[in-house]
Amino acid sequence: RVRLADVTCDQYTYPSPCEEGASPAIVWDHMPSATQSVVVVVTDLGQTDRPSGGEKVLWLVTDVREPVTSIAANASLTQLMPGLSVELPNHSGTQGYIPPCGTNHLIRTHIFAMPHSRTQLRLHPLH
Repeated sequence: RVRLADVTCDQYTYPSPCEEGASPAIVWDHMPSATQSVVVVVTDLGQTDRPSGGEKVLWLVTDVREPVTSIAANASLTQLMPGLSVELPNHSGTQGYIPPCGTNHLIRTHIFAMPHSRTQLRLHPLH
C-alpha cells in the first residue's frame, strides 16, 4: 500500500511558466519479509484532459533500505533523502525530482520491493 502525504497538488507541480517544484512525501508499508531495499518510481501520464500516451519518469529513487518506509517532502537532492538511497536521472536526463508542467496531471507512484540492495546488483552495459 502506497500513499502520498496529505498535501495539495499545486505544491508538486510547476507553476506557469515552468519552474522548480518540491518533491512529494511518499509513504509505504506492508512490504514482503524478504525486502532489503525499495525502488520508488513516480511517473506522469499527462494531463487528465489530455493524456500524453506515454509515461514520463518524474522521479526514480533506488536503494531505499529497509526499515525506511517513507521519503519526506522536499527531500529530492537534499540530505533529507534516506540513507544510502540514490536518485537516478528522470525523463529530462537530470538527477532528482522534476514536477509535471501545469496542473491536473495523472501521476502514478510505483513502489518495488527488492530482495537485494542496488550495491549487490551486477549491472552490465548493453552492447
